[in-house]
Amino acid sequence: MQWYMTRARLQARRLGGWVALLVLLTSGCSRADLELADGSRASFADWQGRWIVINYWAEWCAPCREEMPELNALHRAGADHVVVLGVNYDGVQGPELERLIDLFAIEFPLLLADPGPRFNQPLPSVVPTTLIIDPSGALKTVLVGPQSFEDLADAVELPATARPTGPAAPRRVASQPLSA
Repeated sequence: MQWYMTRARLQARRLGGWVALLVLLTSGCSRADLELADGSRASFADWQGRWIVINYWAEWCAPCREEMPELNALHRAGADHVVVLGVNYDGVQGPELERLIDLFAIEFPLLLADPGPRFNQPLPSVVPTTLIIDPSGALKTVLVGPQSFEDLADAVELPATARPTGPAAPRRVASQPLSA
């Protein structure tokens, strides 16, 4: 019996050591680890409890241009429910990125680094591609190709009361087949 108690204490100490290590490793995760195009910093922890939409886009991508108003509309409509973030596929930064923000009329924050590895996602091979992160911080789905406002709103379970109607409602983007 004494042998069993000694072993149990040893296992408890080991578990305590692992818990301490886990706390040390994750404590750095709460810091602002994301650099945004406007020069500010943020953390995914800042948006805990909200849906996160991460859209990969490029200047040369015609469907990306068509999709931007849909993402802007989601950003405006879902302000309390969802965070929309963009990632320039080509890694453009500085004044060139500012030019593209104006050209595309982007209203939501842009990340300067690819957050895909955080969700075990490689850089997409097709743009636009959109990652949908649920309020617990887990990857829910990956949407490939241009999305309509309704598709995005459905993916993030945007309440009907937050969806615009009438003339203010976003137009619907026609799905386009992907070429291999």
